[in-house]
Amino acid sequence: MCSLSQPQSVSSGGSEREESSDVKLTCFDVSVVSSSPCPEVPFWNLTLRFGLEIAALIGLTVAASGRLAGSLVVATPIVAGAAWGIYNVPGDSSRSGKAAVPVPGFVRLAIELLIFFGAAWALIATGRPTWGLILGAFVAFHLAFSIPRVRWLLGLWRES
Repeated sequence: MCSLSQPQSVSSGGSEREESSDVKLTCFDVSVVSSSPCPEVPFWNLTLRFGLEIAALIGLTVAASGRLAGSLVVATPIVAGAAWGIYNVPGDSSRSGKAAVPVPGFVRLAIELLIFFGAAWALIATGRPTWGLILGAFVAFHLAFSIPRVRWLLGLWRES
C-alpha cells in the first residue's frame, strides 16, 4: 500500500556521500512529494480556515453530545483534531510545510472535507440545521477561494 524510500549512499573513491536527503513516501502509487510548490494561500483565507477548524471541532462536539455517551463526546473532537494535525502533505503552504505523517494530497483533502462537511452534516442531523448550513456555506466559500491549493493537493497544479 505505502512504501518509504530512504536516501541512498553512493561510494566514490573511498568516500561515501548521500545522493539525496529527501525521504519519499509513496502511497497507492502516488508520491507524497510534489514536483511543484504549493500556491500561497492569502492570510484572510488562512484566518477564515482557522475559524472553520475551531467551528468544526465545536460542531462535532455539540452534535456528539446529543447522540453519544460522555467519553465519546470528548473523544470525537480529539480524534478529529489529531487527524487534522498529524496527517499532512509536505510543503503545504497552508500548514507549516512539515508533516508528522506525510500523506498524498488527495488523502489530506479527504480528511479536510470529511471534518468540515461532516461537522456541518452532524449539526443538521442533530437538529441544528441553521448552524450546519452556515458552517457548510462558510466552508464552501473558503474552498472557492482555495482552488489553486485544492488543485495542488490533487496533483493538477502547474506553475506557469
